[in-house]
Amino acid sequence: MPFGLTGTRNILDQPAGRQASSLVISHLLSALIVFSLFPGLLVTGSRAQSANAAQDREVLTTSQIDRFRAGSSRKMFGALTFLGGLVLRSDDAEFGGLSGLATADNGQTFLTVSDTGRWFSFSLGYEGDKPVSATIENKGFLLDRNGRPPRRKSQADAEALALTHDGRALVSYEGRSRILSYRYIGGRIEDAPVALTVPRNLSAVRGNKGLEALAFLDGQPDTLITLFEQRLDDKGHHSGWLRTGGKWHAVSLPRRDEFDITDAVFLKTGGLLVLERAFSFSRGVRMHLRYLAPHRIKPGNLGPGLSLLTVNFAYQIDNMEGLTVHYKSDGTPILTLISDDNFKALQRTLLLQFALDLSQLAVESPQPKGRPDP
Repeated sequence: MPFGLTGTRNILDQPAGRQASSLVISHLLSALIVFSLFPGLLVTGSRAQSANAAQDREVLTTSQIDRFRAGSSRKMFGALTFLGGLVLRSDDAEFGGLSGLATADNGQTFLTVSDTGRWFSFSLGYEGDKPVSATIENKGFLLDRNGRPPRRKSQADAEALALTHDGRALVSYEGRSRILSYRYIGGRIEDAPVALTVPRNLSAVRGNKGLEALAFLDGQPDTLITLFEQRLDDKGHHSGWLRTGGKWHAVSLPRRDEFDITDAVFLKTGGLLVLERAFSFSRGVRMHLRYLAPHRIKPGNLGPGLSLLTVNFAYQIDNMEGLTVHYKSDGTPILTLISDDNFKALQRTLLLQFALDLSQLAVESPQPKGRPDP
């Protein structure tokens, strides 16, 4: 969740030669703002007064992103083809801080959760394969187990989302690590949740580096994986938990460079995609996407996986925190990523889409470390 990252509101309108320098300045200014704020604020005021039944349909203000890298018309990045993106803006002051992302109708409507304990359902309009518009269809609060809106940041810090085949929305929380199961019907999250039984070592984790990724394998209702943002084991590996066969098992994922985990999603094949983000004053914001083959998804060390994409502030990224997948009629996976703007004026809510070439995942071998993709 943390880190105030990137992009002024008018960067897309600047000449290509000035975009990279503007992004650098934006990263640094955003970070200074975020690090000066206290994260444990009450979720009160207007956020606690909207009815959970609100169904205010709103066409979002959008700016299209046609070029993933500033000043370049390149579309193909290894196994990924950039389809397009949107900068999302809303008149609703509560729209933002988006993290978890899922789709239940194959890419027409998306469900997202925010770290203020809100959920939003929005639809996308397309021209061919390119997203060109977005509309909020429904919104509401992620209620607590007593059926009430969250009151404190530690209660509201939803970071990941997964939809199950039987009409449930699983939401993991960071501040006080837990996984809650909500009823999902008619594009809405409804009613008070039920808590999943999780290992004590999972629920004991507190603070800003807790659960950040959650993935459910459709067709195998007992397969669920959740990963911590930056809870490292004694070998310096990312840690998490895999539920399979009715039991929870500890798992680890070798850390790459300074990247922290922000989300994950299963492919239909049983392979896993993991989204990661890094930030430093010297290198700005970066994004990494890796793939783990189906045979890697088992208790213990998941292995380094295949690095699909590593990009920096020269590309149209922000604080990328949400990841989901849907499929074209020919079976091609379409990845959708969304960013958390932390409710900061210097950041953006970005939505990006890529087509994934499955044939390039046949051999899982990590790429050598180096500079971001050119």
